[in-house]
Amino acid sequence: MFKKKPDIPPRPKIPTVEQIIEDIDHSSPDDNIFVKSFNSESKREPTVQSNESETVYSKVKDFVEINTNLRDMLRKLEDQNEALKISDLELKAMAEDIRKQALEALQ
Repeated sequence: MFKKKPDIPPRPKIPTVEQIIEDIDHSSPDDNIFVKSFNSESKREPTVQSNESETVYSKVKDFVEINTNLRDMLRKLEDQNEALKISDLELKAMAEDIRKQALEALQ
């Protein structure tokens, strides 16, 4: 009744952010993805399209760089937050120890 479907190869793994950044860094501004217009109705001059594609390329590259910087800063902030929590616990323990010593000294 039903025909067996042919075996389809598995999807490739999604590239990591680092791989995407590397691809963008190693691509040239005249790469097809930045030059080709996907809108068939727009018939622009190549120089205008080239300038626009360079602008888009620059914006994408800047976005990826800013995104990477933000992720790095987030990791640093998380590490600093954890260090502050540990320091807070240590200070509270030291304060309690000083209180106990002061009470013992008064008795």
